[in-house]
Amino acid sequence: MFRVLVLVSGGGTNLQAIIDRVQDGTIKDTEIVGVISNNQGVYSLERAKQAGISAEVVSPKDFPDRSSFNRALLAKLDEYKPDLIVLAGFLVRPTPLTLRERACDTAGMFLRVNKRCKDGKVHRYWSLMESVRVGRRVFQRQALYLGELNDSQQAEWQHAVEAFDEKGRARQLKLFPEDRAPADADGQVVRIRMDALQVKNLRNWGEVWLGLELWNRLGLDEFWSSRLAPSRKGTDWLAILKSIVLYRLTDPGSELQMHSRWLAETAIAELLGTGALTGRSTLYNCLDRVLWPIEEWRKPRAERQKSHKDELFHFLRGRWAGLFGSTCDVVLFDLTSTYFEVDGTKALDNDLQRHGYSRDKRGDCLQVVVALVLTPDGFPLAYEVMPGNTSDKGTQMGFIRKLEAKYGKLGNLWLMD
Repeated sequence: MFRVLVLVSGGGTNLQAIIDRVQDGTIKDTEIVGVISNNQGVYSLERAKQAGISAEVVSPKDFPDRSSFNRALLAKLDEYKPDLIVLAGFLVRPTPLTLRERACDTAGMFLRVNKRCKDGKVHRYWSLMESVRVGRRVFQRQALYLGELNDSQQAEWQHAVEAFDEKGRARQLKLFPEDRAPADADGQVVRIRMDALQVKNLRNWGEVWLGLELWNRLGLDEFWSSRLAPSRKGTDWLAILKSIVLYRLTDPGSELQMHSRWLAETAIAELLGTGALTGRSTLYNCLDRVLWPIEEWRKPRAERQKSHKDELFHFLRGRWAGLFGSTCDVVLFDLTSTYFEVDGTKALDNDLQRHGYSRDKRGDCLQVVVALVLTPDGFPLAYEVMPGNTSDKGTQMGFIRKLEAKYGKLGNLWLMD
């Protein structure tokens, strides 16, 4: 029989729910051996007595300091020899040393069943309830609706563990705590020690997987696979580009942070393969290869001309129209700038970095001006990086003609601020 000790502080609604579940057999092979409260005169003590359960009070007010209270509480816990300690709304938080890793805090949550008779049959509908304190009031709200759980669903939960052998073959196993006997010994049972169970090497999967799904929906492999072939040394440039894009989408930051932290904290290797794991310098090299074709990338930076940008935006315009029905009848246009804290005397004559009007109030720094064109839905159509001394006035029409020469007519109506 599994021995449970319940710690309470107030009216005991959580305690009553546990008592009801034990009495109606929902919680099997379990005995509530005692109830301990930190407050005198609370109704939870009366609930325990009505159910024939031993009830006691250990109050911090009866001790000179917190450590004395913790020692007294620990001694009382040891008297009951519980297998599990449940903090059912226990408002005095014991220290970890007090409970010695034997406690399970319900955080004010309990199961509630609603019975409904239909056609002479009783149906039970389960909900996970949460106790919420607002000021002096405590009320319950539904955290999760579980519905009606039948026998077959319970059996499915027992087969919720999948194990893999050294050859990668999977088989389903039944999961039982070490002190519970399985219903049948069919050879497909794994025993675990619940008190020694640990979770290690947690990695973020969901948002990275979602970002990869968006990449696939856009069909970006179709565009980049021919432009980012693996190197002769085996560097998977396409996988590295995907990992950079997913990093910028889910947790944007520097390449240093990506290399030192993000790659280890996500499931990127499982989703893209080990080719996505690389050194920091390779991340920087990949950014150059994304911008320039290989024949341009080998030239000195000042001599590079043709980039992938125009071809990419032609491709994206087709994907916006195919996936979302986006049109270019109305386009949004805006200018912004970004500055660089560098030595301005070392700027190249053909460089775009110039002193100009700074929207960031950093007129002492070199800057570049960035022009961006979007659809009303927020999909990018084009961008241009211009010299930092470009003026907002008088440049719009020239910029529009330049864009339309590259991408064709973009819109009948241009909106600018």
